[in-house]
Amino acid sequence: MGVMVKSYAERLVGVDLSHNMLLRANEKGIYDQTRRQDITAYLNEMEAGSFDIVVSADVFIYIGNLQPVFSALGQKLKPAALVMFSCELLSEDGDPKGYKLHSNVRYAHKDSYIRKLAADHGFDIISTDESAVRQQAGKPVPGMHYVLAKK
Repeated sequence: MGVMVKSYAERLVGVDLSHNMLLRANEKGIYDQTRRQDITAYLNEMEAGSFDIVVSADVFIYIGNLQPVFSALGQKLKPAALVMFSCELLSEDGDPKGYKLHSNVRYAHKDSYIRKLAADHGFDIISTDESAVRQQAGKPVPGMHYVLAKK
């Protein structure tokens, strides 16, 4: 994702738990900084108003309860900052928590869950796009792409 957004960024920081992913990111030579850290912990270390844009591609599938992430984003983003992310889509009649861990060890989230988190943490939903987030065993995995703006 960094390659796609670098030309728009004054400063580009990559955060991931995977050492191997960070090695691959660093090989590209485009990041100003990379951190091996949980995204919520990283956000909580930053000062309020630290970010204009946060892009999280194929990350939330590894996090079930997104409330701590949204809380941190709500506190650390500048007003009008954008958050762009993808998640696997869970049917609205799915788990009442709003998310579910699948047998592929990835989480899916209900659209209504994401919308509630956005509203609860001061975000307007600018756009959504329901489309595959990746291929698995040669089949598209249903997902949703979101763009949110901090109020």
